[in-house]
Amino acid sequence: PVKLWSDRISLKHQNMTTNRGVAYEYAIALTNLIGADPWFNMPHLADDDYIRNFALLTKSLLRPVLKAYVEYTNEAWNFGFPQATWIAIQSGCIKNADGSWSQCPNYSRPYFVKRSAEIMDIWTGVFGSEANRVVRVLGGFAASSWWNNQMLQDPQGSNHFDALAIAPYFGGYLGYSDPNDPNGQPIVAGWTTSDIFDEIFNGGQYSPVSALEQAANMVSKNAAVANQYGIDLISYEGGQHLVGAHAIKENATVTQLFIDSNGDSRMGLAYERYLNDWKANGGKLFMHFNHLGYWKKYGSWGAIRIQTEPDTPKFNALISFVDTTPCWWLSCTR
Repeated sequence: PVKLWSDRISLKHQNMTTNRGVAYEYAIALTNLIGADPWFNMPHLADDDYIRNFALLTKSLLRPVLKAYVEYTNEAWNFGFPQATWIAIQSGCIKNADGSWSQCPNYSRPYFVKRSAEIMDIWTGVFGSEANRVVRVLGGFAASSWWNNQMLQDPQGSNHFDALAIAPYFGGYLGYSDPNDPNGQPIVAGWTTSDIFDEIFNGGQYSPVSALEQAANMVSKNAAVANQYGIDLISYEGGQHLVGAHAIKENATVTQLFIDSNGDSRMGLAYERYLNDWKANGGKLFMHFNHLGYWKKYGSWGAIRIQTEPDTPKFNALISFVDTTPCWWLSCTR
């Protein structure tokens, strides 16, 4: 992981495909070209000098009409990523040899909020009179509005954020094993695509509450938290989440069921309702994960699978929503 400004990938590097990513100059040039506001995640180990130089570079290169969304790291709550463990330790937590935690009532919250606020101060300080071009993002946990409220009421972060960002996926629970099955069979064992969409739209195949309604409730609860602090609720990721969890991702039948469901015309209808629910329940800027990517056992994340694919139902639903839905919040621009 990068820590110093000299660690970053620069324009001098021939290879932009390492785990250090792409030169920031190229990222900014792309956003300038297409007229999109960039979203930058600051590395979890980056020192103040790194943060300041990143802000200076952005201010000098980004078109004046564009804003920069700035967030500290990615999913500090997700212990599937190494930064979550590191940040929890900075917060005073002790990780035991068996993987459990001690003296850790708040996990990563204290340090995460503190460092996020420090980063926002550096960026707004660099932008000075143009500080309104910096959208200060607090990375939240969609499944716990309580956790997000705890972060926002922390005095260390008071008045340091413009937006709470969550990932309000739908259908993720369908990738797990059935806790009531003695053999740990997948929830969707023996299901058809019609069963999948019956659960997504209506519930009852497994959960009494449909996958779409669960997502809408999650958005509503988090919007209430954001509104309490006078900030926006936005999405850093989102969309369907049909992917096998843990060992189930190796189940070829489940994988094919999820891939077939993603290509089904009913997925477009699910996206249409999902996006309208996002709007109706208080969400603002929405980021779909993602534009392009193969559909496989690790997830069918791409709206399309390859660049030359003409369309898919979910891709069409996304484009239709953008084309037909007027801006519904003050800072929204076309």
